[in-house]
Amino acid sequence: MKHLRRPLMALLTAALCVGLFLPLPVSAANLYFTAINERIEYLTSDTMPFWSGGILYVPYTVFDKNLNSTQTDLGITVSYNSRTKSAVTLYNLRQQILTFDLTSGSCRDELTGEVFPYRAIMQNGKPYLPLELICRFFGLTWSYNSLPDIPQGYLVRIMTSDVVLDDATFIGSAGYLLERRLQAY
Repeated sequence: MKHLRRPLMALLTAALCVGLFLPLPVSAANLYFTAINERIEYLTSDTMPFWSGGILYVPYTVFDKNLNSTQTDLGITVSYNSRTKSAVTLYNLRQQILTFDLTSGSCRDELTGEVFPYRAIMQNGKPYLPLELICRFFGLTWSYNSLPDIPQGYLVRIMTSDVVLDDATFIGSAGYLLERRLQAY
């Protein structure tokens, strides 16, 4: 009996360690959906915004219509070399250029030289950018609302002047699609 005790203890210890590293079930974590105007991004761990230090961060891909799943044009183009992982640059046709240097952790307006007290954060192998700064810099608006039908669910919405629905109307009309995105997740 004594010779079985050691392997059993090792097995139980291994099971406990594996349990510590498993992701939390969906119901135990907050879910952050992202919408661009009236279109909702697919819900994945790579598209989900997060809070850090009181700042809401979103993946850099949401700002470029060629990179976001909704193909919604915010009027911004993004340049990021995933091989060198040195900088993310956002720019538009109004000659606004904002660069996040991933090496130094800095952010600056390339035309005026103004430095902003923000940085990009790498998560899931991709840069996440501070939503508030980018919206302010490029003249966009954003909102953050809890979802009444999804416990611990929140909607982060990025909007241009072309937006049609206010947040309450949009959330009310998007319930079915939000549920489908959640089921696919």
